Amino acid sequence: MQKQSMALTGYYPVSLLVKHKPCVIVGGGVVAQRKVETLLRYGAKIAVISPEARPALAQLTKSGKIRWLRRSFRATDLRGAWLVYACTDDHHVNAAVFRAAQRHRVLANIVDVPELCTFIATSQVKRGGLVFSITTSGGSPALAKRVRQEVERVFGPEYGRFLSFLNRLRPSVMRRIATPAARKRVFTRLARRDDILELLKRGRTQQARARAEHLIAQASNHGG
Repeated sequence: MQKQSMALTGYYPVSLLVKHKPCVIVGGGVVAQRKVETLLRYGAKIAVISPEARPALAQLTKSGKIRWLRRSFRATDLRGAWLVYACTDDHHVNAAVFRAAQRHRVLANIVDVPELCTFIATSQVKRGGLVFSITTSGGSPALAKRVRQEVERVFGPEYGRFLSFLNRLRPSVMRRIATPAARKRVFTRLARRDDILELLKRGRTQQARARAEHLIAQASNHGG
C-alpha cells in the first residue's frame, strides 16, 4: 500500500528571537504603531519608514527608542534587515516591500495580504515566561481572538508565577536528585501539583515552597 503524504500546508509555527535584530516597519499609522510597540517589548532594533507617522511614533523617535526615516520606502532599506512589516494602504508600496524582502531574503509580513507574507504574527497570551501562541494560519483572525480569550480565562496570571517558581527549584532538583531520569520524574510531579499552583494563586509562596521541597526530599530519599 502506498503511503499517504504527511506534508502539511500553511505556516510552520516558531518563536523568533528578535532582541537587537534590525526590524523595519513601512508605514506610520495605527497598525504600524501596534507593530512597533510589540517589537519593542521584545527588544528589537526598529526603523520606521514613512513620510508621516502618528504622534506616538514621533515620540518614540525623540526618546531614541526607534529610528524614523521620514520618506517613502526604497528597496535598499531592507539591506541587512531581519524582518519587515508593510502597514500601508498602498498596494504598490506593499508589493514593492515584498519584492525587496524576497530579493534580500528578509522575513516579510504585508499586513492583511496573506499571499504576500512569509511569516504571520500569532495571537498571544503571556503569563510571564509562559507564552501561548495562537494562529489560524490566516484563516480567521476572529476565531484566533476567541481562542485567545478562552486561554486567558483558563490560564490566569498564577501560571506565570508557577513557571518562575518551578524555574527557581531547578538548582535544588539538579543538586539533590542523582540521575536525569529521576530528575525528569520530579519535574513532572512538580508541574502537575495543582495544590502548589493554588497556593501560588493565593500568594502563599512560602507554603508552596515547603511542599515542593518536601516532594524533592522524598524523591531524593527514595532515589527519584
